[in-house]
Amino acid sequence: MRVENLYAAFAGVEKPESAKGCSQGCCMEDDDVRALLDFDQRSLSAKQLMAYLDGAFVTLSNVREFTYLLPGMLRIWAEEVMKPSGAYTEYFHAALGQRYEEVAQLAPSFITTQLSPALQEAVIQFMHEVMLNRIGFEESLSIKGMSTTHYWFRVFAAYGALVPDLETLWQQWWAFPTPGHGVAAVQYASCLIFGRQGNPVFAPWDRNKGGGSPCLWDYDAFNDEGWLWFSDSREFLEKTLTVRYLEQKLTEVSGCISDSAPTVTLLQKALKEDPALVELRIGQLLQMLNTKNSQVRLEESLQNRL
Repeated sequence: MRVENLYAAFAGVEKPESAKGCSQGCCMEDDDVRALLDFDQRSLSAKQLMAYLDGAFVTLSNVREFTYLLPGMLRIWAEEVMKPSGAYTEYFHAALGQRYEEVAQLAPSFITTQLSPALQEAVIQFMHEVMLNRIGFEESLSIKGMSTTHYWFRVFAAYGALVPDLETLWQQWWAFPTPGHGVAAVQYASCLIFGRQGNPVFAPWDRNKGGGSPCLWDYDAFNDEGWLWFSDSREFLEKTLTVRYLEQKLTEVSGCISDSAPTVTLLQKALKEDPALVELRIGQLLQMLNTKNSQVRLEESLQNRL
């Protein structure tokens, strides 16, 4: 979905007549929020929205304001996910995943709890196409230090907790419509087949360059407390992501990525040598995607030696 189609879907959303600033008097005032609402939504920048997203659903904002601003925020999100990293996406994801007081028992996603079915469809389609496009930009199977690849892993993890179409996205991605999607699949599979050491795709973490194997449950959000992947998404992954599935997909991907044979062969060899360990890593991933406590997820990431 092109961004203009997204704006068209939101054309019937009226601009709020009043604007409410920070309830604590510590960030944006009423006039600041009004200025955002009055600004050309097609020209809003990440810088203009940072303070708003920082306080969204915490000290300021309401559903009507956020809904009106959402197309502009999504346009910026689509631009930012193509960059190496950025604070904007962390704050935007956190705002989308905020647990609202009136719907505290529901899934922590603004999209599924606050938007009409028509707006949900428009937002999901837009985010789906952006995410699929971003994954397809991957090129390298030899990554040293912190890179843009580490960033898409974090965005994808957040996507699973915010957008309820993981099954469709995953199936399209792992059908390898472009070589980049195949590269990304090999990158992802390498993190399940290898632990922190010995991954032929990701060089070990370096104190000067960072990097290392990405953590598959590391959400791109400054606050992910209470986050879970949607139950349908977790159930799909539990049924789909198996040792047999990885074996099959590694065989398929060899035909769509040039010069990938040596790396794919290393993954296939390691998978064949210790399938039980890969099963454990898959189980660990599924467990973490079903764990609300962000501190537990962080400690599991830091202590992971599988």
